[in-house]
Amino acid sequence: MGIVRRLARRAALGVLFCAGGLAFGSLAVLETNGWVVASARGRWDDDALNLGRRDFAIVPGVRFRGGKPVSGLEQRLEMALGLFREGRVGSVLVSGDEANAGNEATGMHDWLVARGVPDARIVVDRLGTRTLMTMARAAHVFGVRSAIICTQRLHAPRSIFLAEGSGIDAVAYVPPAFTAPVTSSNMHERWKTSLAFVERYLLGQTRTASPSNGPGLLGRLVIRAVLAFG
Repeated sequence: MGIVRRLARRAALGVLFCAGGLAFGSLAVLETNGWVVASARGRWDDDALNLGRRDFAIVPGVRFRGGKPVSGLEQRLEMALGLFREGRVGSVLVSGDEANAGNEATGMHDWLVARGVPDARIVVDRLGTRTLMTMARAAHVFGVRSAIICTQRLHAPRSIFLAEGSGIDAVAYVPPAFTAPVTSSNMHERWKTSLAFVERYLLGQTRTASPSNGPGLLGRLVIRAVLAFG
């Protein structure tokens, strides 16, 4: 009986320890997400008239399929095209993963040129493998100081947060017609938002032109916490 009790006690302690870890991880995810959203609040709008004028429109890439942008990316390109035609931005920066996403950045460039945007007004970043890379390189490689980020509502807070951490005066354009529904079950965006918090405040990745292209140990811990208890 003594052995059974000791085993039961250890099992109970193990359960409590795991539960505490999961609770802490969940709280950390909620708090970091809340911080990012609060820091960006008031800096996205569904009316371009409220955003003022900026030097650049930034279009973070998604992917091309069969030589055409997927619907979410085409929506972003349409937004940037509208801003350029209305004179609300002077240039457009397109950023994508050229190696693994079907000539993403080049495809965005060609899409805009085909619709009348002069080649000289388009900056192409072929190393924008993720949002952190896009914003850090926009600031530190291409010298962007003010921008309207063209994206969906779901991604706007994180994009603004990383852009501002890189030194860009950023807002986001998220028209209702192009807005994806936000649900509490969207775990992917939640862990990426927590990761953005870690990379900006704890790792200083937004202050360099060559941030890490992977989440690293802290990032992996964030991911595990979110996946384990979301």
